[in-house]
Amino acid sequence: GMGTNAVLRACRTTHKTLFSRGILFLVSALLNIAMPYESTFVRQTSTSVLCLIQDVKAGWDYLIGKMDLVAIYASEACLTVVMGTLPALLPVFCKQALDVGVEEFGLLEAVFSLGGICGGVFVPFFAARIGFGKVFFVLVVLLAVAAIGFGHIPFFPLALGLYGVIGICLTAWALIFTHAQLGTDLQYQGRIQALASGVSGGIILCFYIGAQFSEGRASASTVYILEACIALLSLVFFSVGVYLKTTCQSEVV
Repeated sequence: GMGTNAVLRACRTTHKTLFSRGILFLVSALLNIAMPYESTFVRQTSTSVLCLIQDVKAGWDYLIGKMDLVAIYASEACLTVVMGTLPALLPVFCKQALDVGVEEFGLLEAVFSLGGICGGVFVPFFAARIGFGKVFFVLVVLLAVAAIGFGHIPFFPLALGLYGVIGICLTAWALIFTHAQLGTDLQYQGRIQALASGVSGGIILCFYIGAQFSEGRASASTVYILEACIALLSLVFFSVGVYLKTTCQSEVV
């Protein structure tokens, strides 16, 4: 989808691209309506505010008792922030450093999407055979290095390759998301994931507001360093989560 969008943006005018997106949104809505669905859970009949508050409290109580899981969801939130803010930097960086037009911008997005597709195919394969932790570590470190390199190399062909690497490495988010869900009881998965998404969404919103007020004061290259730091912070949280879980298991034994 992202790759198709990049090709459309590079080959067509802005108005035609937006029109094509609108058509795709309508097709998506129709497909969702036609999708067969059968709930395996009994729906709650009460939707009162008190019931919702109790639901949120139950999720908080569950998390407080599992600090290792808090660290894993914090790691996921960090990568969500990176995924949510990187696309906003690309137009600014293309204008400031690369000095390229719409065609090159679309090509960058296409390569980024191609990297995501390749990562989605091969990363789970390697994670199953080499180990989740090792693959996650390599992906996050490469993501940080590629982000810094991309932000400081004003040579388009090399920047193109680095942006593809970033696309591959961001599949680490899918790994940590799956890891977090597998470690959470089924009845709490939706509540905890909604909480993590809310926190990361709030951070992304603050990022955009801060970017608006600091326009012209910080270069895109500097912000890419910040993105790399956030990615590495996710690795720190993951390591803490693994340590806490291992310690807890040792105490039980």
